Amino acid sequence: NIKVAWRGSNPKVVQFWRDLDVAFRSACADKSNSFSHKVGKVTIARWGGHVVIVLPSKRGLFYRNAALETDIDSGKVSSTYMGLNQYTRKWERLRTYGGKLAENITQAVARDCMAEVMLAANKQGIKTLLTVHDELITEAENDKADWQSQTLEQLMSTPPAWAAGLPTMGDGWVGDRYRK
Repeated sequence: NIKVAWRGSNPKVVQFWRDLDVAFRSACADKSNSFSHKVGKVTIARWGGHVVIVLPSKRGLFYRNAALETDIDSGKVSSTYMGLNQYTRKWERLRTYGGKLAENITQAVARDCMAEVMLAANKQGIKTLLTVHDELITEAENDKADWQSQTLEQLMSTPPAWAAGLPTMGDGWVGDRYRK
C-alpha cells in the first residue's frame, strides 16, 4: 500500500523510470551505433556493444555488453549488461530496469556535484582528507577553521554550472574529531 501510494503521489518520478527503461531497451535493441535518446537531462546512447548514459556533467555511465534477454521460464524480456555482482563479487550478466537506472543516475550526479566542490575547495586552499557519502572532511588550523567551514558550506550550496537550478545545500561544523 505504501509503495502504491508513493508512486501515485509522484507520477513524474514513475514516468522518468518508465522513460529510462524504454530508452535503455531501445538502445539495447539498436545495433547501429546511431541510437541516441534524451530522457530528462540525460542522454542514453549506443556505443559499440555498450549503452552509455551521458550525465548532465557530460560524464558517461557505461553498461558493458548491454543486451535484451528473454527468461526461458517466464518469457519476460529484461535489459541486461555485464557487471560486478555486489553479492558474489563475480563478473556476470546483471539485470536492470528504469528505477535502478534512475538510482544510478542520481548517485552519479551527486558524485559529480561533490567532485566539483572538492575542486573548488582545493582552489581555495582547502585540502580534502576524506569523503563519506555526502560528507567532505577537511582539516584546518584553529584560526582558519570557521572560515573554512563557512567557505565549504557556501561551495556546497552552489550548484555546478552544468546543474543550474539544482537545489543544493551544505551544513558544516568544526570539531576536534570526526563524528557521524
